[in-house]
Amino acid sequence: MVRADVTWYARRLAADLSAKAAGDPVAFILKHAEKRVRAAAKKLNAKTLPELLDATAQEVSTRFEIIESDEELTRLVATNAARGETGFAQLPKDFEDSYGVTLRLLKRRDWEPERVSVIDCRGTKKYKSYYTKWHELAHLLTLTEQRQLKFRRTHAERQAPDEALMELVAGHFGYWSEILQPHLTGDLTFEALTRIRSEQWPEASWQSFVHAAIDRWTKPAAYVKAAMGLKRAEERQRNQKAMWLLPAAGKLRLADVVVNTPARLRGAELFPNMRVPEQSILHRIYERQQDPGSAEECLSMWESSDRGALRACAVVVTGRRAYEAVEGLITFN
Repeated sequence: MVRADVTWYARRLAADLSAKAAGDPVAFILKHAEKRVRAAAKKLNAKTLPELLDATAQEVSTRFEIIESDEELTRLVATNAARGETGFAQLPKDFEDSYGVTLRLLKRRDWEPERVSVIDCRGTKKYKSYYTKWHELAHLLTLTEQRQLKFRRTHAERQAPDEALMELVAGHFGYWSEILQPHLTGDLTFEALTRIRSEQWPEASWQSFVHAAIDRWTKPAAYVKAAMGLKRAEERQRNQKAMWLLPAAGKLRLADVVVNTPARLRGAELFPNMRVPEQSILHRIYERQQDPGSAEECLSMWESSDRGALRACAVVVTGRRAYEAVEGLITFN
């Protein structure tokens, strides 16, 4: 569900982009951006998501500059300061709370794009580089003030409405269905997902790719990741009491859940923090009582104290260990 303040900002932006904007403002923004992305893809015959990314960058006249170390950032600032691009001097401070920054060049050479999108890939930020690139492009796809000098993607827990809207745009095109959908065929397995990601979008993080793939999978499907955790009430207790008064050790609970629409229609109403049934193969794999594999199960095994058991439905659950957690794919017979 889109936040109310994001819808409000989208309505203002839609009005700036077109006097004829009407209806759902977020849908209007996506449609406006899609026209430009589609034109860029056609012009450069983009067939893969990396090609689409490059084509869109050309469409909005920017290039990517990747920073993987403090030394690279220092050199970038110094090089651009020497040519009179003073805006780059602020980058070290910007990157204290940002993933990416786009700057308009003040002394652009004739052959250069109008802008440079600097992507911070130092440390763990590298795992968000793919979405950061699309976030920067989203700003430019919806740009109304051509003289605006700088954009940046922050990592605040609650983003400003304009940044949150750009995340929606980035998510839409980062795994554009028109390119992704043809690859989502055959049996859903971890091997198939790994192969598709490796061949088509190796830069994307595993979690973001799996979310997009499961959401767009044409057959009923779900992805879950579970780790040891406490109930919310137990979490509150832990925060309020001394260590020696902590509740008993947690149980295996869902930490990440993606259920596509066809699966929800079949009754797979799984949700974060739901307890993994002890009789499920996921529990046995987590406890190392069983090697990675698959098992036929029933959705009614899954239940919660406040919602009861899920609707009875035969499913196949495939699981594997993932560091201190377990991942699972759920498909339907």
